[in-house]
Parts: sequence; C-alpha cells; structure tokens
Amino acid sequence: MSAFAPVRVCLVGTNNFAASHRNSLRTMEAEGVAQLTCAVIRRPEVYAKEVADYQAAGVPVYFSYAEMLAAEQGRVEIIVLPAAIPEHAEATIAALEAGYNVLLEKPPAPVVQQIDAMLAAEKASGKWCAVGFQNQSKCTTRELKRLIGAGKLGTVRQINVMAEWIRDDAYYARNAWAGQIMYEGKYCLDGPTCNALAHYLFNGLYWAHPEWGQVANPVRVRGELYHAHPIPSEDTSALQVITDTDVTITYLTTLAGWNTRGPLSRIIGDKGVCEWRISGDTASAPSQREIDSSAMSAVEKRLSRPIRSNSPVACITSSTWRFRPLKPTAMPLARSRSTRWWITSSPEASSSLMPSPTTSRYFAFGFAATASSTASSK
Repeated sequence: MSAFAPVRVCLVGTNNFAASHRNSLRTMEAEGVAQLTCAVIRRPEVYAKEVADYQAAGVPVYFSYAEMLAAEQGRVEIIVLPAAIPEHAEATIAALEAGYNVLLEKPPAPVVQQIDAMLAAEKASGKWCAVGFQNQSKCTTRELKRLIGAGKLGTVRQINVMAEWIRDDAYYARNAWAGQIMYEGKYCLDGPTCNALAHYLFNGLYWAHPEWGQVANPVRVRGELYHAHPIPSEDTSALQVITDTDVTITYLTTLAGWNTRGPLSRIIGDKGVCEWRISGDTASAPSQREIDSSAMSAVEKRLSRPIRSNSPVACITSSTWRFRPLKPTAMPLARSRSTRWWITSSPEASSSLMPSPTTSRYFAFGFAATASSTASSK
C-alpha cells in the first residue's frame, strides 16, 4: 500500500498508447498509488464499449477535452495526455493554464516555438509538464548514467545509436497524421526521430552528460532524412550531434528495415565501452549486468511522488528542451527518390551521412544494417 493518498489522474484517449497508460494505471490503483478520476474519449461513437466500461466502473467520461478542463479543476492532479503529435503543444498549454500537471507523450512538440510556449506556460502556471520518454525510468538507463557519472567508462567521447525496425502500410494507416509533415495545418514531422525512436536519441543526450539528472545540449547537428514508404515525412534518419560536453552522438535508424534489430546504443569512453539494448531488457558494462523491469508503470509512479512530496519531477519539459534542436523545422531542400533535409547548416553540409540517396547502407557497431530508401518520385 502507498504511504500517501492516491494521486487523482485523468486519462485522455483510449486507443494505442492510451491503452498502455490505462493498464499501468490499473496496476497503480491496485497498489493504492493512483486513482483514475475521469477519462476523455472524444469519439464515443467509435469507442462505445470503452465508454460503457468506464461508466460501469463509476469513472466519469467526458466527450470534450475543454469540458473536462473546466469541470475537474481542484479534483484531477495529473492529466495523462497521449495525444496526436500536432496537438501536443496546444493541449498541454491549455491544461497548464487551467491549473493541471501534465504527463505528455513524447515528443514534447514538433517545433522549437511550440516548446518555448510550453515552457512559458509552465513557468506562468506554477504547474509542470513531464514528457513520456519512459526509457528514463528504466533501471538500466539510470544505472548506466550512474556508471558514467562515477567515471567507470572514463570520459565519454562517442555514443552510437542504431535501430532497424519494420513498419508496414498498416502502421501508417493507423491514424491520419502518421507519416505526415503537416496535419490540418499544424506541424507533425512524424518519423523515427520525432516519434517512434525518439526515446533512444534522448537517451544519448542523457548519457552524454556526466552529471546525474542533467542532459547534454546539442551545439551542432547535421542529418539526412529519407523515406522508403510513400509518405511525405521520413522513415529513415541519419543524424550526427555534437554536444556541449564534447560528445559525438551518431543516430542511425529506420522504420523501413528488412529485419528487426535494436535499438542498440554503444557508449564509448576512454576507459571502457558499454552497450545498452532493448532485446531482453538488459544493460551491460564491464563486470556488470542489470535486468530491467517494465518502464511504463515506473513513469507514472515517479510522477506521483512530486504531487505528495517535494521530490523533483522526472523528465520535465525543461530537460527535454535539449531534444528540440534535433527536429527539422524547415521544408526539404531537395526531393527526388529520397527526401533530404539539412537540419542545420555546417561546413560539413556537403558531405553525406549516407553513401547513396536510393539505397541507404549504414554501418554501426561493427555490423551492417540495410534499409531501402527507394521512394515514389514526387
């Protein structure tokens, strides 16, 4: 049983990631840590069963987000907001201004200006918004941070991140904004960098700073984004990030893979090397291995503590702000059989991170991963 009263939570949505949050909240309710006070389901005609299930359990259901914000002030303490990416900034700011704390699904927002507005709303409201980079709650992620801070790897010089995932047409058909640059006049920038594999890029920034709780700031970024699927946005990303801690992060990921491999991160220091991978949920370092547990429930549990105590908020927006320069904020410079975006200009802008614009073959950690980047000509 919890030592404090359950934190009162509103869950927005019912499908996809909202379902994962609902499962976590069930566990937390059983432990006395949280109470699902209400839910928002904006398409009750589609999710009639879920509406009926909530109502049968005595959980009020709102069909309007704005109505919930007005009605639940003083009762709900955290809004769990696994919303569509184009809605992140607007929905978060509305919640903060109405007096709620927010657990927002990653990424914080598609573009820099929106994150700045979210930070301003946080400051003005006195509330907080935490971003659901749930890998930050994995015990392996945190233990590796301790190893780095203790100097077990020496000075970290390089972090390589690789993932080859397979996402078929059904993945991009699951909602209207999947694979889009813009949706209903709003930035979306859906892709491995801004959505599916964003966790692992943020992990790299986290490990690139030796101090506990601190995240390295990118000072120089270049990259190329490609697509193999017939979508406007990218499904294959190649980035190189130089941080203010003088760490080089290489991020090579695709959702158009031929096999499923990774994500795998290799942290290279001048005294040792550590690999972190999802497969088996293990993190390994010289003479050390730790088995991980589920991260999702840990996210909500870690956020329940600041409500009832003075403990710091995990993964607050101001720390994920470092993620913002890594997102492209301009339209493609060129589009042929692949989509290429320069994220920032630099003297190296003429040198490609990938050898070919039509077949991206990249090497990471001593093995090759191949991704087709053949795209429909536009």
